[in-house]
Amino acid sequence: MLSIDERRDRAKAQNRLKEKVPAPRKYRPAEKASPRVNSKTLFRIIDRLDPESQSVVGYLRQYKHATIDELVDLCDASTDMNVLAKIKEVINPLAERVIGRPLLSFETSKVDLETGEKFLFSWWIVDGEWDGIRRGSLFDMIDERDYLRITMELFGAREETIRLKVIRNKLILSAGSSPNYYQEEILLPIETVSQSVSRSYKNGILEVRIKK
Repeated sequence: MLSIDERRDRAKAQNRLKEKVPAPRKYRPAEKASPRVNSKTLFRIIDRLDPESQSVVGYLRQYKHATIDELVDLCDASTDMNVLAKIKEVINPLAERVIGRPLLSFETSKVDLETGEKFLFSWWIVDGEWDGIRRGSLFDMIDERDYLRITMELFGAREETIRLKVIRNKLILSAGSSPNYYQEEILLPIETVSQSVSRSYKNGILEVRIKK
C-alpha cells in the first residue's frame, strides 16, 4: 500500500514524463498539383467557351496582358462589368474545372519578363508553354476607295467560329478551334470610324471588307 507522499511523487513523475513526450504531429495530405497549362489544356478550355470569351482568352494569349478598357473594346461591351462577368463567371470557373485554378488573373503591377516593361492594372493569362495558336498568317490588303478589302487563309477554321472586330486602326480576328486556332491583329492604314464590316468565307479563304 503506497503512502500519500509516495502516490504524490508517482503522480509528479508521470506528469513530468508526459511533458517530455511530444504530442503526435498531424499531417495534412499533400495537395494535388494543378496540371500545367499547355496547348492541350488551353484548347480544352477554349473549345468550351462562347465566342466572346474565346476572343478574350485568345487576345490575352497573344499579347499576354490587356487593360479592362482594351477588353471592353474587344468585346464591344457596354460596360467593364460585362467583361468582368465573363472572366469571373464563365472563363475562370471553367478553367478551375479543367485545370484546377483560374486561367486569368488581375495584376495591379507586373513586369513582362521578355521586355522588362512594367504594366499596371492589367489582366494576364497564367504562365504556360504551348503552341498551336496561329499568328502571322499571310493576307492581302487592297484599298478600294470607300472600302479596305482584306483576304487571308484560315485553314481548318469553321465559319461559325470566326469573330471580327475593328478597333480604331486595328482589325482583330479570332477563329477556329483546336488544333487550328487563329488569333490575328492587323494594322489598318487608316483609323476607321465605321464599324461596318462585311465578310465572306469559302474553301478556307476569308474576305473582309471594311468601310472607311
